[in-house]
Amino acid sequence: MNPERINIKDLTIEEPESQDGLPFDPERDITAENWKLLENNLEKCRENKDWGNFACYGMEMKILNPSFDLKVDDTTWQEIHDYYKKHRDIYFSSYHLVMAMKVLNPSFSIDHNDLWWKAVKSDLQFQKNDKHGFDNFCFRAMAVKILDPSFDVEVNQKDWEKMEKRVKEIEEIGGESRIDVAAAMKILDSNTELNISEKAWGQMQQTLKKFLEREVVSPSYTGGFSRIAMELKLIAAQKVRVTDKGLEITMPQKLGEHEDYQLPEKRNF
Repeated sequence: MNPERINIKDLTIEEPESQDGLPFDPERDITAENWKLLENNLEKCRENKDWGNFACYGMEMKILNPSFDLKVDDTTWQEIHDYYKKHRDIYFSSYHLVMAMKVLNPSFSIDHNDLWWKAVKSDLQFQKNDKHGFDNFCFRAMAVKILDPSFDVEVNQKDWEKMEKRVKEIEEIGGESRIDVAAAMKILDSNTELNISEKAWGQMQQTLKKFLEREVVSPSYTGGFSRIAMELKLIAAQKVRVTDKGLEITMPQKLGEHEDYQLPEKRNF
C-alpha cells in the first residue's frame, strides 16, 4: 500500500457499532486500513535503520495491540540499544526513546549512578517551572515513571491540580498536549479517575483523526497517530500499573469479558 495515494476523505475513525461502554477501543476505533498504515511505517523505520523511531513506533503499536509481533530479535534490540547510547540528550525524543525501550524490554534500565538521572532531575524542574513547559514536564514525568517507578518526579498537590485543570480544558479546547497530560496522570497515579466527559472524548477523537490525516500525507514516526491512539487507550483504561515487570493495562469490561493486558515480562517477541 502506498499511503500517499490514499484519499483522506475516505479515511475514518469508526464510530462504535454497539454500546460497549468503552469511550475508546483500539479494536473498534482503529480500522484495518489504519493499522496497515502503522505497519507500513514501522517497516520503513526498520528498512531505513531508523532505530529510535522504530522503538517509539513499536512501543505505541505494542500498547495498542499487545499480541502484535514486532519481530525484535537480539540483533534488532542491539541496534536500538546502540542508537540509545549515541542519542542520550535530554529532549523530547530521548524521553520517548527510553520509555519505549522499557516497554519493549522490561529488563532495560539506567543505573541510578548514571549522570543521566541528574540531568533528568534538573530538566524536569526546569520544564515544570517554565511558563510554557508544564505539558512537556507531564509527558517527560510519565516517561521517567515508566522507565523507573521508584524515581521521584516530584509532583506536588499544586502540580496535580494544574494537571486536572488542563484535562478539563479538553472539553472546550481539545489539543494534543492536553491528551499528553491526561495520559501522564494515569501513569503517575494508578488510582486516578479522570472522569472524561462525552464531549471531551469527542474532542480527543477529532484530534486522533487529524493526526491520522497528517500521517497519511506525510508519515511521521513519532508524535503522530499511533502516539495519540496509545494515550487514548491509557486514558480509557480502568487502571494502568507501572511495575518492575513492565506496563500493565486493565481495560473496563467489554461485552461481558474482562480484558487484562500485560506487556511481556520477557522479550518474547
